[in-house]
Amino acid sequence: VLQHGDLDTYHNIWQAFRHFRFASAETVGPLLLALAIIGLVVLLVRTRLSPEAIATLPFAAPFAFYVVALYTGQAVLYVPGASPAHAGSLFYNARYGTEIVAPVAFYLATLIGQQVWARVGMILLIAVQSFLIARGGIIALQDGQYGASCVAVRPSVNFLAQHYTSGNILEDTYFKNPQQYAIVAGAKLTNIIYQGSGAQWDAALQDPAANADWVVIHSGDLVAQHVDVTSVAFLTHFTPVAHDSDGVALYHRTGALLAQRTLPADFNTAQMQCNTTGH
Repeated sequence: VLQHGDLDTYHNIWQAFRHFRFASAETVGPLLLALAIIGLVVLLVRTRLSPEAIATLPFAAPFAFYVVALYTGQAVLYVPGASPAHAGSLFYNARYGTEIVAPVAFYLATLIGQQVWARVGMILLIAVQSFLIARGGIIALQDGQYGASCVAVRPSVNFLAQHYTSGNILEDTYFKNPQQYAIVAGAKLTNIIYQGSGAQWDAALQDPAANADWVVIHSGDLVAQHVDVTSVAFLTHFTPVAHDSDGVALYHRTGALLAQRTLPADFNTAQMQCNTTGH
């Protein structure tokens, strides 16, 4: 993402703050977010920074955490209004915004206090804001339906869903082969060998046959850079079993038994929107 110039939050504290502010506002609503911030400030001023008030600051930690993560390049976040103009999707990791729900609820509660009228007013305000959010679109849901987190209909995913029962899957999850493909097909995270697998990842790139039963590869990704799928050594152990239109190829260990399952009639329904929106 950084190499393609799609990470404008990297070493840019304003953009990092801006991206998570948009995600937060679009998740809980701008008015509720603003009132929660006021609630935090009022709490600290009213109590004159008492130890009890300071002890509430960890509730605001998710906001600070994601700003730092975006700034250091450890997280990527796209939401409408705060995504690079050349980004391939309006939504990516929009679910991060849900981390702000609990802090907002807490600081709203400290703001309204014990007054009955304030409580009634806040309930009405939350109800109206919830209606407006639902009407305008819940971004965490839209990300899964139409955004970069959506898993489009793919022959490779269908093949895995029909035939996968066990075994390790080697893939570069930071390129164009998100690990959701394997998860949709029923694989566990512990069976996916990716950049976060440490020494197992390095070993699998050097010797796929000794570490993996499935290989997902896309031209240009790290697996493709380390594994020559046209070599006799590789093809002795792996057989191509599925190929997607964008170049993603799936290989399975040669000679290993494959399960035979019928896909449910609605298996591809949730992924159809990804095709129509280009993701």
